[in-house]
Amino acid sequence: MYGELTLSVLERSACMGLWTYDVANRRLWWSAGTFLIHGLPADAAQPDSQQALAYYTSDSRPLLEAAYQEGLNTGKPWDLELFIDGADGRRRKVRAVGGAVYRDGAVVEVAGSLVDVDARQEVQVALGSAPAAGADFISHFGDFAVRRRFADALFAEQELAQVALAAVSDGVVRTDVNGRIVYCNDAAQSLSGLTAARVRGWRFDDVIKLYAEYATPLPSPLQPVLDGGGTVLLPSPAQLSTANGELRPIEGSITPVQDHAGTLIGCIFVFRDVTQTQALARQLLHQSNHDPLTGLPNRGNFESELAERLARARNRTHSCAVLYMDLDRFKLVNDTCGHQEGDRLLQLVTNELSGRLRPGDLLARLGDDEFGLILENCPPERALQRAGALIEAVDRTRFRSGGRSFQIGLSVGVATDSAVEDARQLLVQADTACHVAKRLGGNRAQFYRASDLEVSRTRSDMDWVPRIEQALDENRIGLYAQRIVPLNGGHAPCYEVLVRLNETDGTVVAPNLFLPAAQRFGLMDKIERSVVRQALDKLDRMQRQPVVPDFGYLSINLSGTSVSDPGFTGFLLRELERHRTPPERVRFEITETAALSETEAARDFIASMHRLGYKILLDDFGTGFTSFGYLKSLRANGLKVDQSFTSNLTGDVINQAIVESICKIGSRLGLEIIAEGVEDQVTLEALRSLGVRHAQGWLFHRAEPMERALPPGAPG
Repeated sequence: MYGELTLSVLERSACMGLWTYDVANRRLWWSAGTFLIHGLPADAAQPDSQQALAYYTSDSRPLLEAAYQEGLNTGKPWDLELFIDGADGRRRKVRAVGGAVYRDGAVVEVAGSLVDVDARQEVQVALGSAPAAGADFISHFGDFAVRRRFADALFAEQELAQVALAAVSDGVVRTDVNGRIVYCNDAAQSLSGLTAARVRGWRFDDVIKLYAEYATPLPSPLQPVLDGGGTVLLPSPAQLSTANGELRPIEGSITPVQDHAGTLIGCIFVFRDVTQTQALARQLLHQSNHDPLTGLPNRGNFESELAERLARARNRTHSCAVLYMDLDRFKLVNDTCGHQEGDRLLQLVTNELSGRLRPGDLLARLGDDEFGLILENCPPERALQRAGALIEAVDRTRFRSGGRSFQIGLSVGVATDSAVEDARQLLVQADTACHVAKRLGGNRAQFYRASDLEVSRTRSDMDWVPRIEQALDENRIGLYAQRIVPLNGGHAPCYEVLVRLNETDGTVVAPNLFLPAAQRFGLMDKIERSVVRQALDKLDRMQRQPVVPDFGYLSINLSGTSVSDPGFTGFLLRELERHRTPPERVRFEITETAALSETEAARDFIASMHRLGYKILLDDFGTGFTSFGYLKSLRANGLKVDQSFTSNLTGDVINQAIVESICKIGSRLGLEIIAEGVEDQVTLEALRSLGVRHAQGWLFHRAEPMERALPPGAPG
């Protein structure tokens, strides 16, 4: 910008000087000519703004200050006639021109020029004609000293302009009013491959060849400017043909140059090479559409491509199938071997799947261990065959890490476009079918049929996911409690904490309706974190009361997912420490099934709790009867007999035998035995006779909101 301004002013002015002011750094710069106008040597030290302003007469100074301030505020340029008292004792009449320079909507610089009006008039008298410029002006100037002074100043200005233009990285080409090239800087020569000596005097349109995309020639951008138009921007993308025939992507503009009278005297073409910019843009676009780990298209790219292919399939009456694939046992590898090994497994599977694609197939990574595949012109039977082949390929794959070998499975959901409205609906159907395949044991393919019972059940579970997530976001996971009763009396009441989902209309949703979906779709961690926070907060407030109510403990249920997650264990330990929860005030229940399926993780969890003094109960005990052998190694503190054994206890001798065995073994191990689901007095008496010492159920207390269930004086 500065080089162009200097060049144009030099061509139209004499007896003048330039100045700029860096607004951010408050730095003023004077050209050599400006120093001379102020009666100073051309190489004098640069002044600051206050020193510069002091040269103006008392009448002129307010006018300049007002014009400068208005220029900063509104962008309005100024053109004033003022008086300066020079350092050499001479008073000079000057023409002061200036204005603000903007970049990205903000003022970054103020620039302008000063013309020594008296000196210019002397030149006009000496020449007897209009003001001359450059060498003609100097050769006719009568006074040798003045002539030498201004010659030095003009030479310095020209040198500054040349240095500035040579230093900029943008190419600059200047033409005369006839469109012939009179100047091009070093950058322009480098970008075009042409030399200044070769192109000077040639017509711009004969030398600068511009093309649009696909090598389509562009009309001359110079002629509209020469015809009196304003600045012309090159279309994007534009390409410059270099001397060796290469097409180089550029962006640029052509701007008219006028003299002091407003007459067009030529044009300036400024351009820059955008090869690297375009390459970076392509790289960023690729990164935004692809998974960085596998290099496959990502979900957004997959969905866009699926929408386009569905439209083409309808127009050509072709069928289109989508495979939604989820790795089986990926979490085992990830948790056992670490995330880096999990990433390596994903890359291995990607290679296996990619090696079995046909032309036109599109494979993408949709999630952590989920992949999608588009099969064009593929009927349902063929799609299922392709899914089976992929399952076999992954099933044969062995992943080895740290001396261990893992067998990985693949669950695949298949859906076709026979009855869908859009790509998203088709993807949801394939996802639903994949979940059905998982539910049925995994390592298999499932075709989506809306009438299929398992599909309907899975779709119902999937519908719960956004409702659960919204309830979590809006703190609508509520706590209920049911009293645990000591059958021999003499103990303070204890309570099992139960979870409910509160709908926005006030409806309370029972756990059996939404917890299966939460378990299946990985939401138990969030739900149980909410339960732990609320329960421990209530206990904390209870402990802070002046008189602590008669109260035993709260028993909090934890799923196998949470027990096996070190992250959840860390969270629980932090919450217990933050609330300073006494061990005698809280116990944790984990299901027998979770303890057996995650034996090592359950053992580690129980050990972590025991070290701090907290007790563990095995919930729903008896549903996995092989668990007797694990009681010693798990070191639980109590057992809760599942209600499937107590609901028909008096009429089923097998149930009686199972409960009696649990009580005897529990008693030998010093475990607390609690019977669940006690609903009548007959069952209660039978449990007493079998050795049960604690019970809960509707006979004693129907579950209710915790604030009502807790004893008087406890916090709500």
